Amino acid sequence: MTVRAAALISLLLLTLSGCGTTATTETAAVSGDTTGGAGDTQEAADTAPADTATVDTSPPPPREAPRLATPDRTSEVDGLYCGLSNGQLVQGALRGAACLNLPAAAFLDDLSRGMFFGEVLLAGYGKATFGSCAFVQCLNDATDCEQARACDAARLLGPCDPSERVRRCDGSMLEACLWDDTAYRWYRTTDCERVGAECVERVCPNGACLPTATCVREPMIQFCDYYGRCDGNNLVRCMPTDGASYYAMEVSLDCGSLAEGGTCIETPVGGEVPGPACVVAEPDCVNAFGGASCESERELTLCLFGRKTTVDCTAYGYDRCEAGRSSFESRCVR
Repeated sequence: MTVRAAALISLLLLTLSGCGTTATTETAAVSGDTTGGAGDTQEAADTAPADTATVDTSPPPPREAPRLATPDRTSEVDGLYCGLSNGQLVQGALRGAACLNLPAAAFLDDLSRGMFFGEVLLAGYGKATFGSCAFVQCLNDATDCEQARACDAARLLGPCDPSERVRRCDGSMLEACLWDDTAYRWYRTTDCERVGAECVERVCPNGACLPTATCVREPMIQFCDYYGRCDGNNLVRCMPTDGASYYAMEVSLDCGSLAEGGTCIETPVGGEVPGPACVVAEPDCVNAFGGASCESERELTLCLFGRKTTVDCTAYGYDRCEAGRSSFESRCVR
């Protein structure tokens, strides 16, 4: 009995000793304190993707527009152009063309004509009316068509009747009753405060009140040329005019602030009547219907301030250039 008891005790001690060693080794492997394969196991665990990892579905940040030649602008001119560079204005035009069927060529034509990103010339292009700076800035920031459509929806305020009223004020914002290819709707157009003016609902030049809202900043003039004129090297526009030639605010732009060595010339507006435009010293394309064309599978050529400017669609995040039926319809697409 004594021998058998001693044997049993020895076996029990051996078993307990083995269990202790195993436990110590496993603990060390989890903490990473041992050398060799145990450390490799921990490294693999750290790098393995977790099943619950959050997937970032937010859109990428706005692409920085490629730089295009832009002279130094005064703060006033920079404000008229929404604080956007030529490259950013092209970027917004490309987004509008790709997602909203807005003609990039018409938009860029108006850059040279002193377009103030209110409803001035583009009413003739139907839904191409670009509207306020907020809309142009929004298009520049948009990274996809869903965002571009949201930019478009934000400027749409509801139905209107042009026989009753064509303009109204919302604070300093001038709103216009415009046709959008389907119906007349209110659109945000010009922020009068941006041009040092106030929005006035009912104006009365010489005691004769006009049933329209407008931006007012003295001196106001009557019977101005709707399309504007050249005054030496300055481009002079009336803002706004309701499409008529009475009681408007003049805005003058030095063409040298818009294009290197810029001069003011008279070019056709929509192929109909002459209107002023700022162009480079020796223009090589005509702004009016200079249009857009696909120079290659990925390059779109535009007329910008009288200069043929070729942009690489891929530099703006698109895949290729798509030729349209007319020069206004060529665009960058994905």
